[in-house]
Amino acid sequence: MLQTLIHIQVLAIFLLAFSLIYVFRVGSSHMHKLMLTFTITELVHNLGYLLELSATTEQEALLAVKVEYLGSSLVAILFMMFIFCYCAEKEHLKLERILLGCGATVILMVWTNSMHHLYYKDVEFITDGAFPHLKLYYGPGFYFYMLACLIIPWAISVYILVKALVRTKSSKRKNNLKVIVGGSTAAISILVFYVLGAFPEGYDPTPITMAVLFTTLVVIVWNRKDFDLTRTA
Repeated sequence: MLQTLIHIQVLAIFLLAFSLIYVFRVGSSHMHKLMLTFTITELVHNLGYLLELSATTEQEALLAVKVEYLGSSLVAILFMMFIFCYCAEKEHLKLERILLGCGATVILMVWTNSMHHLYYKDVEFITDGAFPHLKLYYGPGFYFYMLACLIIPWAISVYILVKALVRTKSSKRKNNLKVIVGGSTAAISILVFYVLGAFPEGYDPTPITMAVLFTTLVVIVWNRKDFDLTRTA
């Protein structure tokens, strides 16, 4: 099973690498740059999770988790910023800066957790089961991460997408927005099921889910020539 999960993560990394190459080739507008940033952060998240799956000791697994948070703490916020731009909504710079600051705070907490245990109260490395994995006991920092880095940016993104879907008159754009809303909803659902413990202990399906979502977004946006460089909805 471990080898299968590793192969899935390798696939996710290839998908994100393809997305980055695609973005690099097509342009350098503000929206291109935003898409680059959230794709890069998700690539870091996936690389970190691949390292975690490959870890054979607690120290290796913890270092991999720290790498994951360099991406996962920022990706939903950057995606939200992209959605503001893509849907021609007014940028909320104060909100964006506050959330980015929260993401940076989470990264700092995770990397310095051994000094205060605000993020993880305790950590165990489990060698039983399908594959070796960490068992994490969360502190208040984790719930801060859930709120500031996941719940708020994802909720805003879906709200803006639905709002754009209702007001747009172009059938092609409506179809594209429906796919983005559906993909975002699927990603959120997977995350909720993961938090609720619906998947095998130690396995996090959100990295591959996000990789598929972002690659699909890239293909839809550019292959259908729907990328609006003038920011009109």
